[in-house]
Amino acid sequence: MNNILSLWLKNRSFKIEENGKTYHIDLLETMSEEILKNLKAIDLEWKDKTVYMDVKDRKLFILLFITLLKFESRIVLLPIEINPDEFLNSSVVYLTDNKKAGEGIFINEDFSVSAGNKFSFPKKVSGNEYATFFLYTSGSTGKAKLIPKDDSNMLTELKELNKIFSVTESDSFYFTSPLYHIYGLLFGFLLPLYSGAHLIIDYHFTPETVVNFVSGRSVDFFISIPAYYNMFCDLGLIENFKK
Repeated sequence: MNNILSLWLKNRSFKIEENGKTYHIDLLETMSEEILKNLKAIDLEWKDKTVYMDVKDRKLFILLFITLLKFESRIVLLPIEINPDEFLNSSVVYLTDNKKAGEGIFINEDFSVSAGNKFSFPKKVSGNEYATFFLYTSGSTGKAKLIPKDDSNMLTELKELNKIFSVTESDSFYFTSPLYHIYGLLFGFLLPLYSGAHLIIDYHFTPETVVNFVSGRSVDFFISIPAYYNMFCDLGLIENFKK
């Protein structure tokens, strides 16, 4: 079994909080199975198919990511900067919660799915058979590139991070980084999953609202990007993250 999927199925203390409501792992697994059933209704064979995930809702992203691991699909995490038109006609599946998109498979907040009018399921795919999923680089040194990540590599990173930060089941995590980014995926989701910690996925956008939320909730681990930290420094808010 995939190492990440094994963590999901075995770690009974992990939970997600959204807008004051807590979802324990048993309920999350039930939600994942509902998505799995709905996706199978569109097509029975997902194994080895390349699926581009363009999902902004954090809970949906996590549930869909786990579901695709169950299918043994090749998952490509799609940044907002990448234009879906570049691959919609190739041998991949485009899966999104963007209602404005005209093609692909759409997933809704109630976990129902539907295929766009022009969607046709690809029969053949190509890809790295050893990769669990793929991330795009930022493109800071040129055009964004796909980087394969295998689950044994990720598990090694998680073990080391857990040692460094000594995460416990009583700790809480909050992040601003998108889940398609390695910061959001590795530190924001997979580390609390590995540690059985409490993950808060509420959205807060301005530096002030982020500070108020993190301080008010006594968040133990805050994950963001350098641009946010620079803003906190410029606005004199960095002391709020001292602990």
